[in-house]
Amino acid sequence: MNEELFYYFNTNLECEDLLKKEVELFFPELRLSYSRPCFLTFKGSAFFKDRIFKRQWFFARRVGVSLGRTNGSEIEAKAHRKYEENKYRTIHVWNANLTQYKSTDLPTFSLSESDSEMILDVIKVRTDEFWIGEHRHFAHISPFAGGDPQIVLPESAASRAYLKWAEVFAHFSKLSQVKATIVELGAAPGGGSQFLVEQNFKVVAIDPGLMKYEGARYLQMPVQDINRKTIDNPQSVVGMAVDMNLSPLQSAKETLRVQSYYPELQWVIINLKMTKVELIDALKKIEKQFRDSLFPNISFLSLPSHKREVMLIAYRD
Repeated sequence: MNEELFYYFNTNLECEDLLKKEVELFFPELRLSYSRPCFLTFKGSAFFKDRIFKRQWFFARRVGVSLGRTNGSEIEAKAHRKYEENKYRTIHVWNANLTQYKSTDLPTFSLSESDSEMILDVIKVRTDEFWIGEHRHFAHISPFAGGDPQIVLPESAASRAYLKWAEVFAHFSKLSQVKATIVELGAAPGGGSQFLVEQNFKVVAIDPGLMKYEGARYLQMPVQDINRKTIDNPQSVVGMAVDMNLSPLQSAKETLRVQSYYPELQWVIINLKMTKVELIDALKKIEKQFRDSLFPNISFLSLPSHKREVMLIAYRD
């Protein structure tokens, strides 16, 4: 008999409809079940478990299999019991809705870690409701509880774009390995540039809008006007950080055009605005475009700071 499981998906509130569409497109056999804000469950065959675990989800920060739910008075005992019954690497504890609950509301656990690929999840879904589950860790899956590195926006930040780049760099340390020049497209008002400068990069910030942050070299121009002569020393450019108010396909098109000017470019991070559910179909096409442009390593990432967005990370070996 084919066992059925409850799969849970932790997403951002603004992305719930996008996640539902993603599930429908790639796992149409799953059936929507119980849901709370930012926390959706689907019922389906255990046959899909490995594929669901391995997939790089566009709009889910964590995906796992439910082991049951309980209340706040029983969560610590039940989680400890599950941990002892099975060999897990560690326990991840987080709030499903990052805007509603504080980290101080969560139970804490003292335990010894193992080298298992499986991680036990404890998720606070509402005031007195916790879900216990598990997910398998892969190199391309966020190592943080709930996919949240818990970065706090500094009061001095020029804009919330600071958080986007900070969260991406927390997930991909290899982006920081070579300190040279980064070209940032869609830079104004400058929060992203501020973070990159703090990481000791030289930043060329390009945007038709006005910059609030003054620590980067600023070129006030639309992306369409960038050419091979825009930057004096193109060989110094190792990365591009892109967050433009364009459609995903247009943003990818301009990014791929500009990146071709920099012979030593190693990576691109591009934040794609998903204003419509129908735009999900464009993401696989964009992935292929980057692979065809000699970026063999592609990752997608849903960030805690995201609204209706998804981050694409492309890098060369």
